[in-house]
Amino acid sequence: MTAAESGARALALLAQRAEESPAQPWLFAPDGYDWRWWSWAQAAATVAAVAAGLRAADLPPGSAVYLSPAATPGALLAWLAAAGAGLAPCWEAAETGTFRLECAGGPRPERAGFLLLRRREDGPEERCPLAGGRPAGGSVTRPEAAARHRRESRPVLLRGRGTGEADDRALVLWTLQREAALVLEPDPGALAATLLWSRPTHLAEPAAVLDRLATVLPQIAGGRDPARRLRRSLRLRTVWWLGAEAPAVETVAFFSRFAAAPRPLDLAAEGGEAEAVAAIRPQVRLEAGR
Repeated sequence: MTAAESGARALALLAQRAEESPAQPWLFAPDGYDWRWWSWAQAAATVAAVAAGLRAADLPPGSAVYLSPAATPGALLAWLAAAGAGLAPCWEAAETGTFRLECAGGPRPERAGFLLLRRREDGPEERCPLAGGRPAGGSVTRPEAAARHRRESRPVLLRGRGTGEADDRALVLWTLQREAALVLEPDPGALAATLLWSRPTHLAEPAAVLDRLATVLPQIAGGRDPARRLRRSLRLRTVWWLGAEAPAVETVAFFSRFAAAPRPLDLAAEGGEAEAVAAIRPQVRLEAGR
């Protein structure tokens, strides 16, 4: 499944969620010391507005549009908008591409604005604000509102990586299929703290990231009994590793003690539809440890 095909599938699911539960939060992202969230309806309205702006920009059909690999709402929605406009989302070699799509204004829905950047051979890059690329409306911005998902029974997925890989896009599809909240942490150094604060039910990261979390989490927990705090703070039901390389034995032991034993990404076992599973690269199911 190409990035455009998975994006089209995600658009259909997003439209369904926006119709069924328009005000329910979907995307969560940090904004300094606060957190902001986007509802299904806000995300759908943003994607529709940006896709309309891209179509009005009169790009050749199927043009490659280069996107940011960051784990931010703007980058994720840019992927969906590019797919909705009939373009080809790309994440590699952006510095040599003719067209780039960026989100400015930070994680607040009411401030998000999208720019189409055109590279010209005979001059500087042209920055074109997209008509209709800034949706109306705003989000509740109080910290306690951003923590609502922790009191809900639906799944909550924490990601520290954007949508540049097929696995990442499959996981976005999974959140749409399961009506799951998606917490995005673009700062690798803050991922462990966000894991403790946001208390997700699902985590999906490469083995190296899981290894680092297993080392850093006890240090952040601190106190006389960090193990007790970890047991109280972590509510992970599923920990996936991405890629063929498995986490270290110590990492498996850590997550098995405080949460769930890491396993290879398998959305079929989590109720994901065939379209999402098809987007996942073939993975070698290795025994944990290296």
